[in-house]
Amino acid sequence: MSVRPDAQAPDRVLLFTLAMTGYETVFADCLASQREYCRRHGYEYLVITESPRPLRATESSWLKIPLLRSALASGRYSLVAFVDADCEIRPHAPDLRTLAGAVLMAPGQSGLINAGVIIARPEVTALGFFDLLIARADAAVPDEDQAPYENGHVIHFGKDHPAVRLLAHRQWNNNSVLDP
Repeated sequence: MSVRPDAQAPDRVLLFTLAMTGYETVFADCLASQREYCRRHGYEYLVITESPRPLRATESSWLKIPLLRSALASGRYSLVAFVDADCEIRPHAPDLRTLAGAVLMAPGQSGLINAGVIIARPEVTALGFFDLLIARADAAVPDEDQAPYENGHVIHFGKDHPAVRLLAHRQWNNNSVLDP
């Protein structure tokens, strides 16, 4: 089932992660923090640990983009979030529903967009951003936007995209000031 973008989606939130090739074991504590965060806020939580065929690291990293886009277009969720398997969600992290914006991403230590946390709503501009990433997945990005796997593309196409907004560093992807 799919709905017209911007139509009223049910108040359901999906948070998912990719934890393939042993990540589900290595980062079990991080996944437990994500599971607890979702339980606390009433979100659906999905850990993807397998694919129909073995994936190279590049393919595995890019997989989040079409999965996000598909979940948004399904009409089942008012908000969809992706969090890297190696990310711990601390107890003080805010309810995602309180954050404003079509596509929200965490800043990395560099201050640039980091695709390890992506929060999106099923809006036309958000779907357009993910469509752009998918369509331009094989395009070269400028040196200043270079980053491993999909992150360089997310930086390049996200930095001036009207749908994309950076989250507050102290709330998400904060690996430098570990407040309780």
